[in-house]
Amino acid sequence: MQKILRDSLIITSISVLIMLALPILNYIPIIRDFAASISDFSITDIGMKAVQEEMFQSADTNIVLVNIKNSSISTIESAINIAKSANAKVIGVNLEGISEQDDKNFLINEFNADNHIIFGDENNMIMGKNANKSAHNNTINPNRKHSTTRYYSKAYISDSQSYIPKILMLASDNKVNQYRQLLDRNIDKEVINYRGNYKKYYYYSAGDLEMAEIDSNSFAGKIVLLGEIETLPNRGNLRNLYFTPLNENPSGRTIPDMSKTEIEANILSMVMNLDYIDQTPTYFIVIISILGVFANCLIFYLIIDWNAIAYEIFSLALFLIESFALVLITIHAKHNLHYELNLSLLLLSWAIGLLCFEVYNESFKPILKLILDKRRK
Repeated sequence: MQKILRDSLIITSISVLIMLALPILNYIPIIRDFAASISDFSITDIGMKAVQEEMFQSADTNIVLVNIKNSSISTIESAINIAKSANAKVIGVNLEGISEQDDKNFLINEFNADNHIIFGDENNMIMGKNANKSAHNNTINPNRKHSTTRYYSKAYISDSQSYIPKILMLASDNKVNQYRQLLDRNIDKEVINYRGNYKKYYYYSAGDLEMAEIDSNSFAGKIVLLGEIETLPNRGNLRNLYFTPLNENPSGRTIPDMSKTEIEANILSMVMNLDYIDQTPTYFIVIISILGVFANCLIFYLIIDWNAIAYEIFSLALFLIESFALVLITIHAKHNLHYELNLSLLLLSWAIGLLCFEVYNESFKPILKLILDKRRK
């Protein structure tokens, strides 16, 4: 047994060294491109849309979305005033869809004195909430438009100054206790727990607000988000859309499915309802990966002691069973327990461990034994 423990420890150490050296492969262009092509896929995306639709069947009545696509500045101004007069708790305006800087400046100057209105733009500009508060709109990195938006950052650094995102400023104004609990989580990047697209919130177009009388209860005490939203069935300008885990196709995606304003609404809904997805600590993943390799080595040696021929069958079968079980556990944890396991490193360590076990026992040990035997002679 002592020999088995020793060899298992050696194989585990070799496996760890190989995993530590893997990042070097990123310097090889073909491998870097291949890794980038598969990095966006997540096994938990499978079935995610159906699960979320079942979980969030009703709309979040705390958030109102107002679509300002193709709206004039006067229409947008009118929509903001309607939300104000209806006693909206806080109003967030996404200025990215407004092309003229003069129009942006007009809105900012018009409402800047109002502490309940926050503006955000893609150019990291300090806007709204007067000079004492600043907000950035880069919660979602524009360089990631071709990959799935799974996380958002709690802070943004520019010119050595830290700004909180516009959406979190909205949260801090609306429900202070929830905002404090968010900060207490002490996580730089949160997993977004998606509720759904604009259909999962109260929704109006800015033009409709001008044409119809709106019940004051539609806005009273609520968070109102104004921004460009591409509506179904024809999503229109795809440049304004991002991929999310709720995409119809979990792999091979071609059409993005959600606008930035919709994603911000999902983040706010998660914060307001304290409906977070917890993440596995990195140190835990590393520890369990090392222990997993060591445990598999012990099992392989026990199988060899029992029947050396059976090892060829059972070793591969064990790896397949473990991998399949890990996939099921990962999906179950994300969909039903709101916990992201991030155990891809464990799966990789098992594969590397199996390879190292074969090389160590079939090549390294026989060669080492041959060298030692020659020296003894």
